[in-house]
Amino acid sequence: MSRFNKFNAKYLTQSLSAYCFTLAALVCMGHLSTMDVLGGIGVSAVAASTFLIFAIPTSEMATPRRLLGGYACGIASGVAGNYCIHMLLRYDFLVANNDLYILAGSLALFIATFTMVTFDFEHPPAAGLAVGLTLEHWDNHVLLVVGGSVVVLSLIRFLLRDHLINLL
Repeated sequence: MSRFNKFNAKYLTQSLSAYCFTLAALVCMGHLSTMDVLGGIGVSAVAASTFLIFAIPTSEMATPRRLLGGYACGIASGVAGNYCIHMLLRYDFLVANNDLYILAGSLALFIATFTMVTFDFEHPPAAGLAVGLTLEHWDNHVLLVVGGSVVVLSLIRFLLRDHLINLL
């Protein structure tokens, strides 16, 4: 509690900033897409990234490189997994549909994790997005809002790097 008393203005402004950014992302998602499951998953991943940026900005996971690279890996893995599922469902594949989704979701997480750690882009919320993109139906608007939010978050982190403090 003594840390809060010392930096209470920072706690308030950084928390309010996280609120404002998440509110804007939700408004964009609501206007550009139907708020189905993936819209929720996409905004949840961005909200988790927002927490990292505003609550622990000096963390390696909060750097723009990891944010942008992690989401690039997560989105690519999720889109590829979703495409594979739809291609295999066209043919009477030997595996039951439910098992196919389980395998594809797990494979998307593996690919996202492997590419993130290989290229030093580790960002856990983006790995969760890979699974969500694989398992759910989505439209390009979701990718537009998530991608745009990640770019804006990266800019915020870069521009405010000298003003944000770790709140944990």
